[in-house]
Amino acid sequence: MWDTEYNDDSRYAYSVDPNEGGAPTDSGTKSQEGSSAPFAGWIAQGFANAIAYYGAWYEGEQQNDYYNKKVELTWREKQQYLRSMERRIAFTRMEAVDAQREALTAERINEIRQSRYQEDSDSGISAVVVAAAKSGVDISSGSPLEVMGKAIDDRAQEFALLQWGGEREVYAKERRAASIFDKATIMLDEMKMGLQDYDYQAALYGRAAGDARRAARYKSYQAAFNI
Repeated sequence: MWDTEYNDDSRYAYSVDPNEGGAPTDSGTKSQEGSSAPFAGWIAQGFANAIAYYGAWYEGEQQNDYYNKKVELTWREKQQYLRSMERRIAFTRMEAVDAQREALTAERINEIRQSRYQEDSDSGISAVVVAAAKSGVDISSGSPLEVMGKAIDDRAQEFALLQWGGEREVYAKERRAASIFDKATIMLDEMKMGLQDYDYQAALYGRAAGDARRAARYKSYQAAFNI
């Protein structure tokens, strides 16, 4: 059995083993050494939590930065696409305007050709009539009348062919101009759709950046509180 003795200073108690000749043992020192162990464990755990917290935060920031750079790259590609499409559309519209001018020029040339043909053919028939009258031929009946009738019919047919050919050329040029204008309109619609695709892609990257930061924040809280 161990007997407890008290010295003059009542703050210290010694446990004395009678068999050992009363050698004192300091129980207070052993109590202090045992109580320091939990504090060391808490410090180590806190340090580990801090490292995990920083790791989660850093990972989230890296992912957030990656997706934000994707957003910026998408915006730059959108601007390049916009400038390229605007140049192509402008060039196509200029081509359509030129084609339209060609159609108007062809129409004017066709009108001039028809007018000149009428003048030339009228002058030719008039010259035949005048020459026949001077020679004393009766042009009101017989062969002279038939010749003049045939000449007039031939003139009408040639004029109709000239007129049809000119109108056909003008129509073809007008259709070409309209087709090019339609092409420019289609390109404009494609450009609008392409810009919407870039906006949608940038929005997805922006959302991913936000999700990465929120996920990292949640992980960091888990690490900080050791959940």
